[in-house]
Amino acid sequence: MDLEQMRLDDELEMKRILESKQEEIDDFIEYCKPLGLNLVQDNFSYSYRVGLTANSQGIVQRLYPELIVDKDGLIDFDLMRSQGLYSFRNVGYLFGSKFTILASSLYRRGFHPDSNWDSGFLKEFWFYGNESSKCYIALDLDRVRLPNDKSIFFEKDYWFGPKFSDDIASISDGVTRHVVPLDINTAQRLYVFNDAYSIEVKWNTNGNKKTFQLIEFREETMVVETGVGKLHPTKYLHAEFDLNKNVFTHFDGAIQLFDTQEYFQVRDCFFTNSRNTDNQVKGKYHKLFKINDMLPIEDWVEFVGLFCSHNPLIYEYFTGELPEFMKNKLEKVRSIGI
Repeated sequence: MDLEQMRLDDELEMKRILESKQEEIDDFIEYCKPLGLNLVQDNFSYSYRVGLTANSQGIVQRLYPELIVDKDGLIDFDLMRSQGLYSFRNVGYLFGSKFTILASSLYRRGFHPDSNWDSGFLKEFWFYGNESSKCYIALDLDRVRLPNDKSIFFEKDYWFGPKFSDDIASISDGVTRHVVPLDINTAQRLYVFNDAYSIEVKWNTNGNKKTFQLIEFREETMVVETGVGKLHPTKYLHAEFDLNKNVFTHFDGAIQLFDTQEYFQVRDCFFTNSRNTDNQVKGKYHKLFKINDMLPIEDWVEFVGLFCSHNPLIYEYFTGELPEFMKNKLEKVRSIGI
């Protein structure tokens, strides 16, 4: 796969979207002229995670001269909220009638200006309600979003749902989903995550039996040739755990094959789709192994990891975080922008 070509394809798509917003760009250029700010086409950019922006050094203070920035480069957050000129309803955005101000790009994942928010701290700060304190924050003073762009790029911090524990009985029923970070492009995902896309895990308790299901989706570029054409392979695991004996009594693995339409229908909602919650397999299904009777927890964990080899999301599910070398690799590709 040509990584340079994928990067160029991403750039062309962003350029196409930017061109479709030309009327809005022209309107904003005219709005800025009486304020002594002469913008040209090159001042505008678009990305999924940031939106349609006008970029120029010091543009926020040029458009909002009353804004006071203190000696530390911060603005009085409480004062801005009390003035009622901007809406603070979404983390990181100050929505105004003429333009939207953004929090500093240093709050973004990997400190990259085109990434989504690294929103843990920012969310807590944005809605902090302690009236006895005074809050100040850094803004992105060199770009604003255009007023008609109210889109919000939402991520659940790449994974959500009940966490894994060696104490199987303590794991809450429900669906856990781990997804390759959405703020990296196709080439970066291939390089860092070996074409993994996501994993979904479902636990369900019935009497003294706890059932485990896992499905692993790869990128849509991963296909296998079959007698009925090219299909998308996914790895599927199923296990049953005896709560009284504290061991797995059944464990099996398979490959499920989806055509393209089915693949896109289920890859983001497999266990939350009622068709699949009870393992009602649709399409082609090839069982690869099974283990019955007494399987210790530690051996089961080992088998799961090996069956889904070269997928860092499995490690993330069992440990709560990516391996350190993977985190370093991820930040490297974010910074160099391959």
